[in-house]
Amino acid sequence: MAFRKPNLERKYPIIFKIGEITEEIFFRSAKRIFPKIRRATEREDLFERIDFFIERENQLWGVDVKGRRKRKRCGKDYAVVIEIVNKGGKYIFSKGFTHYAIENPFEKTFWIVPKLNILQFLKTELNLRNIHTEAVPKFFSLYKRGKSISYIVPEEYFFNRITPLERVPINWREDMEIVELLLEREKLRWEISEKCLQLSRYG
Repeated sequence: MAFRKPNLERKYPIIFKIGEITEEIFFRSAKRIFPKIRRATEREDLFERIDFFIERENQLWGVDVKGRRKRKRCGKDYAVVIEIVNKGGKYIFSKGFTHYAIENPFEKTFWIVPKLNILQFLKTELNLRNIHTEAVPKFFSLYKRGKSISYIVPEEYFFNRITPLERVPINWREDMEIVELLLEREKLRWEISEKCLQLSRYG
């Protein structure tokens, strides 16, 4: 069966490329700590939200890598975006992945966090039984588009309240290819900033 390209790749090729680079940075960094790591298949990525599998102590983790995201495409502030319901209206925590790998810019690491811990974080912070509600604290944002629902949490707030299961240092000192990937990613981010600047000038 042939897979169609995800909408993100078709509509936002630069953002999609940044995501691919972030996944490669994670993979090259993580394999020093987790020798039994492998890439997910395209089907597993598309339907189960799994980017990588990590075998550790007789456990198999399905990992979804999350890089840095701006709260607004042309804004300055970064946030952790936690998708709750996908565009098909399906509850994302029922997917097959078991852990997030979330890039932490303050430590230059990826934090591996069980998805159930993220769910508990949302329920605790929002003091809710139903996490679909729109009654969210002012420092959170609730983003809805069609059937999709995501919570947007400021980076510093998030990392001050979450405890990682594992930390994966971004191994740029010993892997020049990671350095090249980091530079390429920053160049792409700069391109987005330039486009935003042009939009602000010409409306």
